Amino acid sequence: MPSNSTSFKRILEFHELTLGKSDEEKQLIAQSQSIDFSEYQQRIIGKEKKMEFYIFMNAVASFDSIDPIDEELSQISGEKTPDYEVLFTDGYKMMIEVKHTDKDEFKISGGNLKKRIDYAAAHDMPLRFAISIKGYWGLFTSNFLESKAGRITISDYVDEERNSWFDRELETCSYMFLKPLKIISVYSNNTTNGLRVSFEPYGELISYEFYYDNRMIFRVDSSDISKRLHMFVLETVEDRLSNISQDITTDGDITTIVESNDNSECQTFAEYLFVLAIIRHVRYEHINSKDNIFLTAKKDDSNIVPVEYIRLVMADLSDDGVEIVCVRDGDGYRFDDYRKKFWTKKAR
Repeated sequence: MPSNSTSFKRILEFHELTLGKSDEEKQLIAQSQSIDFSEYQQRIIGKEKKMEFYIFMNAVASFDSIDPIDEELSQISGEKTPDYEVLFTDGYKMMIEVKHTDKDEFKISGGNLKKRIDYAAAHDMPLRFAISIKGYWGLFTSNFLESKAGRITISDYVDEERNSWFDRELETCSYMFLKPLKIISVYSNNTTNGLRVSFEPYGELISYEFYYDNRMIFRVDSSDISKRLHMFVLETVEDRLSNISQDITTDGDITTIVESNDNSECQTFAEYLFVLAIIRHVRYEHINSKDNIFLTAKKDDSNIVPVEYIRLVMADLSDDGVEIVCVRDGDGYRFDDYRKKFWTKKAR
């Protein structure tokens, strides 16, 4: 790290001070405190990924308690402390260290790894590593990291050994849509009959249609809002489709946006993507939405959408003829088979 680099403690203090402020306000405060704003943006990514994992842990029904381990403890004692101590609903305890990299490979030194393992062992707990490689999450035992000399690649997530415990321990899956998807959203800059969802500069959403294999599955407009929840749950699908094919046409005050994957392969979405996309898409009048993940993680878990809502929408889509394969630990299950085998009702 360059000698003129800002200490991470100062980065965190600046982050807490400016949370929710606009980028312009943050840059002015950074300048007044002699903090490189570009450096701050780069170095805070790891903290954001840690909050993403924390949010998803709260969204699933696998944990009885999730306790962050004080970061200052590590700074004061010099110990390499993991990030969380968790208690599963079946009484099993462990510590979890959360890591992220935008590179093709995650690496941790042998000394760093051993110190974290020793800390967990001193508290009579196993240690897991929740690792995000370019936003793709896996969960690995410390023993596996030791066997890999502290190096993890995407292949370790999906190989035949199924070394990632993410799906099993968080009781989650990914949803694969076998045929093309399409979303048609219509906005108006002159309406009193909209759905109270705005997208500048196109105005307020007045209708939303979801298609599977060119067949309309549901429509939401002012005359029927019974599927309004579906719109929000499917935010991550819309994000993906907009990057594959997006057509925008404007006629007067009306703008129609068509997003689809007609000419691409089937699409797969991890359950955590649905939870996080809902949070990222929330817009506040005086709060910077780029900080939504941090702001949500600081509040109680009532602000986090439980995975049961995601599963309710997936079940409804399946019942309406959308072919969904649930992928867990590398195995694919027909939707009905999956929910019978793995879904159980749990009190939150």
